[in-house]
Amino acid sequence: MRSSTSVEQRIDDYARRFLAASPARGAKARLTEFVVFVLKQGWACIFGAALLAVLGLLIVCGYLVPWSWTGFTGNTFVDWVQLLILPVLFPTVVVPATAAWLTATASRPKHRGGKQVAGPVDPH
Repeated sequence: MRSSTSVEQRIDDYARRFLAASPARGAKARLTEFVVFVLKQGWACIFGAALLAVLGLLIVCGYLVPWSWTGFTGNTFVDWVQLLILPVLFPTVVVPATAAWLTATASRPKHRGGKQVAGPVDPH
C-alpha cells in the first residue's frame, strides 16, 4: 500500500473525524459520506484540471504567438484527428471489445469432436 502525502493525511484525518460525528444511517449519512468522498478526491480533480489548462494554454499560444517549439503551429483539423484517434479509440472501443471477447471465450464450454469435455482428453 502506498503512503499518503502530508496533505492527504490531514484531509483523511479531518474526514474520519467528520464521519465519526455524522449519523450512522439514513439519507443524511449517505449524503455526508458522499460529500467527504468528493472533497477527498477533489485535489486530484484540481490537479487534472490544472494540467488540462496548461495544455490548452500551450495549444492556444502555439497557434496565436506562434511558438514553433510547441509543434502546434500549422496543424490542421485532420492533423488533430490523426493525433487523437488512437488515444480515444483504444479505451472506448478496443479495450471494451477485447474484454467482451475474452469474457465470451472464457464462458463458452469446450467441445471436441461433437462432445463436450471438462478437461484434457486422453488420445489413447
